[in-house]
Amino acid sequence: MMDSQADDVLISDRVSILREVEIFSETSDNVLMEIASFLKEVKVKQGQNVFKKGEEGDAMFIIKSGAVRVHDGNHVLSRLKSGQVFGEFALFDNESRSASVTAEESTILFKLEQNDFYKVMMNKAEVTKGVLRKVLKRIREMNELEGKLAKSYLSIQKQKNEIEEQNANILEQKKELEATNQQLLKLNEEKNQLISIVSHGLRNPLTSSLCVIDLLEHESENLTEDQREYTRLVHSSLRRMNSLINQTLDI
Repeated sequence: MMDSQADDVLISDRVSILREVEIFSETSDNVLMEIASFLKEVKVKQGQNVFKKGEEGDAMFIIKSGAVRVHDGNHVLSRLKSGQVFGEFALFDNESRSASVTAEESTILFKLEQNDFYKVMMNKAEVTKGVLRKVLKRIREMNELEGKLAKSYLSIQKQKNEIEEQNANILEQKKELEATNQQLLKLNEEKNQLISIVSHGLRNPLTSSLCVIDLLEHESENLTEDQREYTRLVHSSLRRMNSLINQTLDI
């Protein structure tokens, strides 16, 4: 008698959990009790895999307590906790698991195997109806996600085109800067040539001329008055030319 009461409590607790599962939202308590009788309790240690990506799917899991992560390698797709469900599509086909599930802490799961689910679902339209609603909702979610991805793709493509255009402009500006730089180098070379001409072609002869005039001025007593005047004029002109050359070189 005690065992029967304990079993009734156990089934009742499982029915309460099953009521929260979306695919069973319109399922009667009698059917839920039948499903509950097939649930197997599975204990998973922290860090242990419930299943791995690529394994054949043959059962759905409900988290009684604890938490798991759904992941593809190191990339975490989602984290699930008590009351949540994963692997529900394995009730309908044996496709390979699309991701791995690992316990993030010590976790207790209820496992419903595909064969047991088929036994319950036979000739029970309410279960089929709940399953179809779940599938249709998932399809709508996927359509919404596809729409968002399409918008994101268009936005990314637009940004890519803008970046490519900016890059083309930068390359064009770079070419213009390189051309300007070549012109500056050419002008600098011409400036250096000019300085060389002024320094050596003009200044050196001018310096020599100033030295000769200085000598003439020192010998001014041997010159006539007109010659001394001419010497002063030449000296003055040479100094102005020298000053002009120095200013030019300074600039």
